Amino acid sequence: MDSKSIEEQIRIYSITGGVAKYLLLASEEKTAANLIKNSFLEKEGFFYQEGLFLLLQEFKNPTIYLSVLKRYRDWE
Repeated sequence: MDSKSIEEQIRIYSITGGVAKYLLLASEEKTAANLIKNSFLEKEGFFYQEGLFLLLQEFKNPTIYLSVLKRYRDWE
């Protein structure tokens, strides 16, 4: 990440929370905007399913949490 400006490094650090694995993945992207587009918004992106993965890891029965999230997603 040394080739990126300090502002871009701060953006990427803020997005990844400073997690080493996430920073390593982020180093492949040229900008924070590219990181968001390619890793969060694309279905093939690493972070696209990360929230679900973390829920499944943290809770023995994440069904309730997932149903709340789905309701929130579908709420208009």
